[in-house]
Amino acid sequence: MRTLNGRRQYIGGWNIANIGDLIVLTDGTGKGSLTVYDVVGMRAAPLYGEGPGGATVIWAVTTPSAPYKLDPKAATGGINSGGTTSAITPDAFSLQQNEVMQARFKPKLIDTAAGSGAHIDMFDISAFNPGSTSAWGTKNVPAMLNARIMVGDPADSVSLPLQDTNMGAPTAAAALVDGWMAAEKTELCWTFNQLVPSFVLRWNGAASTPAGIAVALETSGYTYYIQARNGNRPFTLAGYSVMVPDDVSVDDIIPIQVQAPAI
Repeated sequence: MRTLNGRRQYIGGWNIANIGDLIVLTDGTGKGSLTVYDVVGMRAAPLYGEGPGGATVIWAVTTPSAPYKLDPKAATGGINSGGTTSAITPDAFSLQQNEVMQARFKPKLIDTAAGSGAHIDMFDISAFNPGSTSAWGTKNVPAMLNARIMVGDPADSVSLPLQDTNMGAPTAAAALVDGWMAAEKTELCWTFNQLVPSFVLRWNGAASTPAGIAVALETSGYTYYIQARNGNRPFTLAGYSVMVPDDVSVDDIIPIQVQAPAI
């Protein structure tokens, strides 16, 4: 957070808000009167997922290796070379009333059969904001998660691979970097009154996916608990019409982008 011309500006770091902050949720409509919320509580949400390991399994050929469990809305079935799954909207990311989620993601491979030939680097994961708007990408390029462009865990392989191979580097190199801080470019925010983000997997291996593998998302971030404030002063903030309470300075309101703006 920084101050620019007297206003507080979010610049994409950990964490987006704190208890006592005032926020508005820019929902992509670009019009209407957005509500001002108080942040009345927050907590860290590391490795956000169902079951052991805290990983959200979003796809498997059949079922993931124990103790991991499929998300109730995960995709299943083999993927041909160059093929994709349908859109996956994980139940793990559903929120309760008056919650906002800020999260970053790392893709992981679960392999029940050592030497199966599967490599996490051969999966591309496209992400979509709630409402099926492509996240992160440009007009012609849907951006994606791929393990080869992320900082690995100390035990991961971390250099650009040939087809059907993982990257290679000293495993100690990854330990020098905060993987979640480096995952800033994967950040998404969503709210209790939206659908959850969705994901599509593409398999780039030379042959169809081998049996006995699954892909999971490790997710880390923050959950914010918010309370609406009644407002009666119309004001334009970050291109949105906001109804501001009398006792609130517009300079103290933080816009949080939960969908791409309609401009």
